[in-house]
Amino acid sequence: MDCNDPAPQKPKPVKREKIHEVGAVVGVLNGFSYKKIGKKHFSFQLDLGLKLRLVQDYYYNTYGSFSESYIGAALDLNANFMYQNIIKDTRACSIQWFAGGGATAGIAFYWENVEFGLNAIGGVEFLFNRIPFSLQIDARPGLGFSPDNGAFFDYAIGIGLRYYMGRK
Repeated sequence: MDCNDPAPQKPKPVKREKIHEVGAVVGVLNGFSYKKIGKKHFSFQLDLGLKLRLVQDYYYNTYGSFSESYIGAALDLNANFMYQNIIKDTRACSIQWFAGGGATAGIAFYWENVEFGLNAIGGVEFLFNRIPFSLQIDARPGLGFSPDNGAFFDYAIGIGLRYYMGRK
Protein backbone atom coordinates (compact mmCIF):
# COMPACT_ATOMS: atom_id res chain seq x y z
CA MET A 1 0.00 0.00 0.00
CA ASP A 2 1.36 3.34 -1.08
CA CYS A 3 0.94 6.48 1.03
CA ASN A 4 -0.27 8.30 -2.09
CA ASP A 5 -3.25 5.93 -2.53
CA PRO A 6 -6.56 7.62 -1.78
CA ALA A 7 -8.27 6.62 1.44
CA PRO A 8 -11.11 4.14 1.01
CA GLN A 9 -14.48 5.81 0.91
CA LYS A 10 -16.61 5.45 3.99
CA PRO A 11 -20.31 4.93 3.50
CA LYS A 12 -22.23 8.15 3.87
CA PRO A 13 -24.35 8.23 7.00
CA VAL A 14 -28.03 8.13 6.26
CA LYS A 15 -29.87 11.34 7.06
CA ARG A 16 -32.25 10.96 9.95
CA GLU A 17 -35.80 11.27 8.77
CA LYS A 18 -39.19 10.06 9.85
CA ILE A 19 -39.66 6.40 9.02
CA HIS A 20 -42.99 4.57 9.26
CA GLU A 21 -42.88 0.77 9.54
CA VAL A 22 -45.82 -1.66 9.24
CA GLY A 23 -45.62 -5.42 9.67
CA ALA A 24 -45.87 -8.35 12.05
CA VAL A 25 -44.38 -9.45 15.35
CA VAL A 26 -43.95 -13.09 16.40
CA GLY A 27 -42.83 -14.65 19.67
CA VAL A 28 -44.70 -14.37 22.95
CA LEU A 29 -46.87 -11.69 21.29
CA ASN A 30 -48.08 -12.57 17.77
CA GLY A 31 -49.82 -10.00 15.62
CA PHE A 32 -49.70 -6.58 13.95
CA SER A 33 -46.86 -4.09 14.54
CA TYR A 34 -46.46 -0.39 13.69
CA LYS A 35 -43.40 1.73 14.42
CA LYS A 36 -42.51 5.36 13.77
CA ILE A 37 -38.88 6.43 14.02
CA GLY A 38 -38.60 10.19 14.45
CA LYS A 39 -35.84 12.63 13.56
CA LYS A 40 -34.57 13.23 17.08
CA HIS A 41 -33.71 9.63 18.08
CA PHE A 42 -37.15 8.90 19.48
CA SER A 43 -39.49 6.21 18.25
CA PHE A 44 -42.99 4.97 19.01
CA GLN A 45 -44.11 1.36 18.60
CA LEU A 46 -47.61 -0.10 18.77
CA ASP A 47 -48.27 -3.86 18.76
CA LEU A 48 -51.67 -5.57 18.74
CA GLY A 49 -51.91 -9.32 18.95
CA LEU A 50 -52.42 -12.56 20.77
CA LYS A 51 -50.06 -13.04 23.72
CA LEU A 52 -49.35 -16.59 24.87
CA ARG A 53 -48.20 -17.19 28.41
CA LEU A 54 -47.76 -20.04 30.86
CA VAL A 55 -50.46 -19.81 33.53
CA GLN A 56 -50.25 -21.52 36.91
CA ASP A 57 -53.42 -21.85 38.98
CA TYR A 58 -53.38 -22.99 42.62
CA TYR A 59 -56.32 -24.70 44.33
CA TYR A 60 -56.85 -25.37 48.02
CA ASN A 61 -59.37 -27.75 49.58
CA THR A 62 -59.67 -30.01 52.61
CA TYR A 63 -57.34 -32.60 51.04
CA GLY A 64 -54.48 -30.18 50.38
CA SER A 65 -53.26 -27.81 47.70
CA PHE A 66 -53.11 -28.48 43.98
CA SER A 67 -51.66 -26.63 41.03
CA GLU A 68 -52.43 -26.69 37.34
CA SER A 69 -50.28 -25.35 34.51
CA TYR A 70 -51.54 -24.51 31.04
CA ILE A 71 -50.87 -22.09 28.21
CA GLY A 72 -53.27 -19.18 28.20
CA ALA A 73 -53.92 -16.48 25.62
CA ALA A 74 -54.73 -12.79 25.86
CA LEU A 75 -55.54 -10.14 23.28
CA ASP A 76 -53.05 -7.37 24.11
CA LEU A 77 -52.37 -3.85 22.90
CA ASN A 78 -48.82 -2.74 23.76
CA ALA A 79 -47.58 0.83 23.20
CA ASN A 80 -43.92 1.82 23.78
CA PHE A 81 -42.00 5.10 23.60
CA MET A 82 -38.26 4.57 23.01
CA TYR A 83 -34.92 6.27 22.53
CA GLN A 84 -33.31 4.82 19.38
CA ASN A 85 -29.79 5.39 18.05
CA ILE A 86 -27.48 4.02 15.37
CA ILE A 87 -24.82 1.44 16.27
CA LYS A 88 -23.47 1.08 12.74
CA ASP A 89 -24.58 2.42 9.38
CA THR A 90 -23.32 0.64 6.26
CA ARG A 91 -24.41 0.43 2.65
CA ALA A 92 -26.24 -2.82 3.33
CA CYS A 93 -28.11 -1.91 6.52
CA SER A 94 -28.36 0.35 9.52
CA ILE A 95 -28.03 -1.39 12.88
CA GLN A 96 -29.81 0.47 15.67
CA TRP A 97 -30.38 -0.11 19.39
CA PHE A 98 -33.35 1.11 21.37
CA ALA A 99 -34.58 1.26 24.97
CA GLY A 100 -37.67 2.66 26.59
CA GLY A 101 -40.93 1.85 28.27
CA GLY A 102 -44.61 1.52 27.71
CA ALA A 103 -47.99 0.22 28.76
CA THR A 104 -50.12 -2.83 28.01
CA ALA A 105 -53.88 -3.32 28.09
CA GLY A 106 -55.77 -6.42 27.12
CA ILE A 107 -58.34 -9.11 27.67
CA ALA A 108 -57.09 -12.36 29.20
CA PHE A 109 -59.15 -15.28 27.93
CA TYR A 110 -57.79 -17.63 30.61
CA TRP A 111 -58.86 -15.31 33.45
CA GLU A 112 -61.90 -13.99 31.57
CA ASN A 113 -60.89 -10.57 32.74
CA VAL A 114 -59.12 -7.39 31.67
CA GLU A 115 -55.45 -6.88 32.42
CA PHE A 116 -53.09 -3.94 32.17
CA GLY A 117 -49.54 -3.08 33.12
CA LEU A 118 -46.27 -1.27 32.55
CA ASN A 119 -43.21 -2.61 30.78
CA ALA A 120 -39.66 -1.78 29.76
CA ILE A 121 -38.40 -2.53 26.25
CA GLY A 122 -34.93 -2.96 24.79
CA GLY A 123 -33.46 -4.49 21.68
CA VAL A 124 -31.81 -4.10 18.31
CA GLU A 125 -33.22 -3.29 14.87
CA PHE A 126 -31.77 -3.83 11.40
CA LEU A 127 -33.03 -1.48 8.64
CA PHE A 128 -31.99 -2.93 5.29
CA ASN A 129 -31.06 -0.43 2.55
CA ARG A 130 -31.51 -2.56 -0.58
CA ILE A 131 -34.96 -3.81 0.38
CA PRO A 132 -37.43 -1.72 2.41
CA PHE A 133 -37.71 -4.08 5.37
CA SER A 134 -36.60 -3.96 8.98
CA LEU A 135 -35.94 -6.82 11.39
CA GLN A 136 -36.26 -6.17 15.12
CA ILE A 137 -35.47 -8.35 18.14
CA ASP A 138 -36.68 -7.11 21.52
CA ALA A 139 -37.41 -8.08 25.12
CA ARG A 140 -40.15 -6.50 27.25
CA PRO A 141 -40.13 -7.32 30.98
CA GLY A 142 -42.92 -5.73 32.96
CA LEU A 143 -45.47 -5.80 35.73
CA GLY A 144 -49.07 -6.68 34.92
CA PHE A 145 -52.23 -6.41 36.95
CA SER A 146 -55.61 -8.13 36.76
CA PRO A 147 -58.43 -6.98 39.10
CA ASP A 148 -59.40 -10.56 40.05
CA ASN A 149 -55.88 -12.06 40.25
CA GLY A 150 -53.65 -9.18 41.37
CA ALA A 151 -50.12 -8.39 40.21
CA PHE A 152 -48.02 -10.73 38.06
CA PHE A 153 -44.74 -10.70 36.14
CA ASP A 154 -45.46 -9.90 32.51
CA TYR A 155 -43.02 -10.29 29.65
CA ALA A 156 -42.71 -10.54 25.90
CA ILE A 157 -39.84 -11.54 23.66
CA GLY A 158 -40.46 -10.86 20.01
CA ILE A 159 -39.12 -10.68 16.50
CA GLY A 160 -40.66 -8.04 14.27
CA LEU A 161 -40.54 -7.92 10.48
CA ARG A 162 -41.86 -4.68 9.03
CA TYR A 163 -42.03 -2.91 5.68
CA TYR A 164 -40.85 0.69 6.01
CA MET A 165 -41.57 3.93 4.19
CA GLY A 166 -39.64 7.17 4.34
CA ARG A 167 -36.03 6.06 3.96
CA LYS A 168 -34.20 6.80 0.70
